[in-house]
Amino acid sequence: LIVTMPVEQLKQCPEVQKTAEFLQKNMALQDWIMGWDTKPDRLHHPMRFVVDRQISAGAGHSGYPAMATKDWTNSIAAGSIIHSGSWGLWHELGHNHQSPPFTMEGQTEVSVNIFSMVCEVMGTGKDFESCWGGGMGPYGMSAEMKKYFSGTQTYNEAPNKVQLFFWVELMYHLGFDAFRRVALQFHDKPYDNGELSDEKKWEWVMNAFSRVTGKNMGPFFKVWRTPVSERAAGRMKDLPVWLPSRDYPACYTAEE
Repeated sequence: LIVTMPVEQLKQCPEVQKTAEFLQKNMALQDWIMGWDTKPDRLHHPMRFVVDRQISAGAGHSGYPAMATKDWTNSIAAGSIIHSGSWGLWHELGHNHQSPPFTMEGQTEVSVNIFSMVCEVMGTGKDFESCWGGGMGPYGMSAEMKKYFSGTQTYNEAPNKVQLFFWVELMYHLGFDAFRRVALQFHDKPYDNGELSDEKKWEWVMNAFSRVTGKNMGPFFKVWRTPVSERAAGRMKDLPVWLPSRDYPACYTAEE
């Protein structure tokens, strides 16, 4: 990762080497969770992140280079990024890593945050409850989950933060390595992204998580109302059913 920022900001940084190593560690984590560290053809050039006084879109965007306004590197200048992390930086660089099998319809601003989560938790050392401001752990998301599971929205109709929590439940209980192993399965035998329907992509991911965990993930995907068929959800019925808890999702909807 190469970060381009104003010299006057860089001169303020109290621990340049330590901060640079922190940034490289987080970039390596994004490569790792997608299995890109096993794909030399993906890593010909460093990723680039540039801040400037005027950029082409919004406060930050992905691309080569990914860009943001100058205030995004204030935490690098202060050295505080090592402890505070940078959800937005990980998010924009995450878009550059975002690829099948986690790119189903509507996931552009959802599954990209898989990369923010791995950098915040594994890279920065935060707990799940302190991620994304309001918390991405089971306690912090309890109100949103009660509303979702008590309602009739499908997964694709839910707010982005609720949709992300579907992935977070998998991270929280199964670990980030499960995502890497799913990505490696895709690298080993990729599907034709242009030919596979959205439902089939969801089913592929469901089956991949079942294979890497040795658990039947179908009930979890159905509880979340993801677009998978009943037939596909029952395909791994010979494996033990996996849910985050025995009373899931009643753990969120039960009256106190």
